[in-house]
Amino acid sequence: MKRLRFSTTIHNISTWNVRGMNIGKLEIIKQEMQRLHIDLLGSSELHWTGNGYFKSDEYTSAKAVYSFNIASDRITSIRITGSPRSITVLQAYAPTADAPEKDIEDIYTKLQETIDQIPARDIIFVMGDFNAKVGSGEDLPAVGKFGLGEQNDAVDRLIQCCTENRLSIMNTWFEQPKRRLHTLTAPNGIHRNQIDYILCHRCLESSILATKTYPGANCGSGLPVNMHLIR
Repeated sequence: MKRLRFSTTIHNISTWNVRGMNIGKLEIIKQEMQRLHIDLLGSSELHWTGNGYFKSDEYTSAKAVYSFNIASDRITSIRITGSPRSITVLQAYAPTADAPEKDIEDIYTKLQETIDQIPARDIIFVMGDFNAKVGSGEDLPAVGKFGLGEQNDAVDRLIQCCTENRLSIMNTWFEQPKRRLHTLTAPNGIHRNQIDYILCHRCLESSILATKTYPGANCGSGLPVNMHLIR
């Protein structure tokens, strides 16, 4: 099995709520991954049933995949054999802020259970659509000064998860133009929200070059959040 090595190589990790998937959209997303040089993409809200896969010989990180796990219909994880440490990436899709409290609690309970099963030495990334607005977050742990908008009720549970696992919300740590921060545009075309995030362990903060969205990427849904990682 090939190992993914961290040296001076830049790796691009992304999350994207695609708002429903079909064969045509899958081809568009694959093209966007190539155009944006995305090495690993986690997608939310597929609305696909059954199972299947697609294969591309253009992604070297795929050759380093050790395991893939479906924890629930909202949480998946992938473990990549790396050197000197392996990498586990979790993709999550949380309910909206107005969902029943039990639904929100259930997803975070399952997320914590999944994190607890990760080998202690693994590098961990947690990413996805959390439907939480963290705002600038200057008064919150794990949140940088460069978030977008105001906080909503869903932020408390996300921050709790970050605090318990020493995770930072990386797309709030880099100053970017607002068009590089929002991940979702409201139906009125005016209001823009930041609800998709990439979290990483605090010990890795110095390895992150930038985290931002790509307004030019398009598959008829929200915008992908892309993190540039170097080690």
